[in-house]
Amino acid sequence: MTARVSFGRWAWRELSIHPYLKALYLLVYLTAILLGLAALIAPPASIEVEIGPALTVAWGWLSLLAGVVGASAVLPGWWWAEKFSCGLLLMGLAIYLGTVIYVQNTSSGNRWAQMTLFSFGILLAVFRIIQTWKYAYEPRPKLR
Repeated sequence: MTARVSFGRWAWRELSIHPYLKALYLLVYLTAILLGLAALIAPPASIEVEIGPALTVAWGWLSLLAGVVGASAVLPGWWWAEKFSCGLLLMGLAIYLGTVIYVQNTSSGNRWAQMTLFSFGILLAVFRIIQTWKYAYEPRPKLR
């Protein structure tokens, strides 16, 4: 019979397996949640005007869902769910990035910082998909 481990101890053990990567991606997914909430609660006016409120709500929900699924999956090592999460995040960020590129080319102002940050988010999601491509679950060390 095994004793049930508290959530805090379990999370600490999971973070200690790959402390930097799991912590980094947990922060990435939490940031995606914040991005989605920000888009849904107070959408950016310049972007909403360009693509319309429906598409702004769509990428906001994509980001929010990606963050929730990813944050739930990163510690247990459910890579299939993380890949799904990264796919959702890629769709949401691509919609936003495409809009920012369009606005940069059609109106005055500088949006290079936005484009760079969203490109960085896309690169993180692509890297995580590549990193987890081979397996559906995080491989665990074999017990002896």
